[in-house]
Amino acid sequence: MEPKTCLFFFALFFYLIISSHANILKTYLVQLHPHGTTSSLFTSKLHWHLSFIQKTLSSPEDPSSRLLYSYHSALEGFAAQLSLSELESLKRLPDVIAIRPDTSFQIQTTYSYKFLGLNPTNEGAWYSSHFGRGTIIGVLDTEKELKLVYITGGGDSGSEFCLRGSLPRDKVKGKMVVCDRGVNGRAEKGQAVKEAGGAAMILANTEINMEEDSVDVHVLPASLVGFEESVRLKAYINSTRSARARIIFGGTVVGRSRAPAVAQFSARGPTLYDTTVLKPDVIAPGVNIIAAWPQNLAPSSLPEDSRRVNFTVMSGTSMACPHVSGITALIRSAHPKWTPAAIKSAIMTTADANDHSGKPIMDGNKTAGVFAIGAGHVNPVRAINPGLIYDIKPDDYVTHMCTLGYTVSQIFTITHRNVSCHEILQMNRRFSLNYPSISVIFKDGKTAKMIKRRLTNVGSPNSIYSLEVKAPDGIKVRVKPQRLVFKKMNQSLSYRIWLISTKRTGGKGKMSSAQGQMTWAHSSNSLYRVRSPISVTWK
Repeated sequence: MEPKTCLFFFALFFYLIISSHANILKTYLVQLHPHGTTSSLFTSKLHWHLSFIQKTLSSPEDPSSRLLYSYHSALEGFAAQLSLSELESLKRLPDVIAIRPDTSFQIQTTYSYKFLGLNPTNEGAWYSSHFGRGTIIGVLDTEKELKLVYITGGGDSGSEFCLRGSLPRDKVKGKMVVCDRGVNGRAEKGQAVKEAGGAAMILANTEINMEEDSVDVHVLPASLVGFEESVRLKAYINSTRSARARIIFGGTVVGRSRAPAVAQFSARGPTLYDTTVLKPDVIAPGVNIIAAWPQNLAPSSLPEDSRRVNFTVMSGTSMACPHVSGITALIRSAHPKWTPAAIKSAIMTTADANDHSGKPIMDGNKTAGVFAIGAGHVNPVRAINPGLIYDIKPDDYVTHMCTLGYTVSQIFTITHRNVSCHEILQMNRRFSLNYPSISVIFKDGKTAKMIKRRLTNVGSPNSIYSLEVKAPDGIKVRVKPQRLVFKKMNQSLSYRIWLISTKRTGGKGKMSSAQGQMTWAHSSNSLYRVRSPISVTWK
């Protein structure tokens, strides 16, 4: 009798374990048919999604308590917590395409965050900003040797740029075609070669592009060469009647010593509308960035291309902006009470003017100037804790618009406020917008400018900052005071800058410029170096 009793309790124990395991709730992503046969029976997609959960529940439970998210855009479906038995019931329902368990994945993303010095550790900018929590913001190759041609038809045919319809089929068919950059899109050049019967393409940089490279998704095997290589390549073609070439994939090269560098297509200053503000503000990673790509568009953006991908490699201002937006989100998360002007100041005054080798950032084959990089390349690690900031009040922008000559109606369009610029300017004589950079223009024989700035301590109390100045050529710079002593956090101190020109203007119609910088350096903390670029223009 005792063995039977023991066996009974063991079986009961085993049954309870199995039952409890079957009732454990896990998260699943349920994908439904976008045009489900039962969707029309419900007043909304949400109610339709809830009906699937309702049909699987074995107890009288509110289905909304199991629903985690209802999807309508990226896919048709929902995320819900289900037991194993409920999962099996759900699989048998109509309109259910797939059910996937919630799985944790290691982040697979572009390398640019490491390039910016951001690392997912328990210290640093990402950690101190809580990882931005609460803030919302292809290779083709061939090793077949081909005949090589460079078509220069002369006139307006555009054959050297490989414009659509410009390439003679009898000269291109089955050959590798050299196409100069410019005029039309890089991938479009490849399509023009393909339409003319070409087998491959070499994109040749012109003097404008110099040695800049760019990764693209092409419709046929293609490679890009720098300007110096393109000159040698064309000389080779002209030296023989049987020029031949092959494209061999040599692997990916990482860790270029001279990075970052300014892209040829990067937006540049000076601004035509407000010469008192230096533009651009900063530069950011925007070349060869891995980015998500829509399924309704080919990776080459050409209508003839039937390929579809989830990710591609892109370049442009549209790639740089998300990096700056992400840095802004990190700063906002770390300092939720900071104004937009304070965040911009933190990004600008901590930007790097030198590349990773410690040398000045390059713009093609020359050192990049302030009209190319502004304050420099963004550095999120330092921007989280800038030490000092240049803040701007909303009324300061109104005063600034008055100094620029905006009309009352123009200011009203922007601010929805009726203002009197005469009264504002009377109360704010010699007004200077508290911008993190300095830009002045000397014209009409003037040789001196005075500018006011105000810094707010956000680093540590009892801080002393001393001034370091690298004056622009042809300019004497005087600053008073040359030392700022902060006794507490959020304390603001002002200083004045006199820029005195020692050179004459070039005369009517002639313009020249020079650049320098000024830095407020903390007396004991070398991390606090608040740098502002200086731009001077003579007209």
